[in-house]
Amino acid sequence: MPHGNKGRIQRGKHAKGLLRPHVWKSGEDAYKHQMYIPWLKMKAQCNYRKEQWNLPFEDYYTIWNGYWDQRGRATDNLCMTRTDYVGVWELDNIELITRADHCRRQAEYKMNAKRKRNEANSL
Repeated sequence: MPHGNKGRIQRGKHAKGLLRPHVWKSGEDAYKHQMYIPWLKMKAQCNYRKEQWNLPFEDYYTIWNGYWDQRGRATDNLCMTRTDYVGVWELDNIELITRADHCRRQAEYKMNAKRKRNEANSL
């Protein structure tokens, strides 16, 4: 068997490379389909980090619908984050913010957590 993806059939595609939307779990909408694998990856990451995940694909699609093209790695691109970092990943606890805002919030959260640990240790 050759190394890499050569010689392998990609999911959702015919052996000739043709798309097969009738077999997609997300439905036949290509815009919706491109969100399915990132949703699975995010769900797997939450499982790995032992975070609670209660966000079905339909809710994920509702959140990102219309904003999907604004995702990215630049500071002004959007990312999905929890409003309460210790809460569950669910529709009521999620918002889309820029990556710059997310980094600022994470830094504040980590500083506050560190401060609380130091206060608890000094008692």
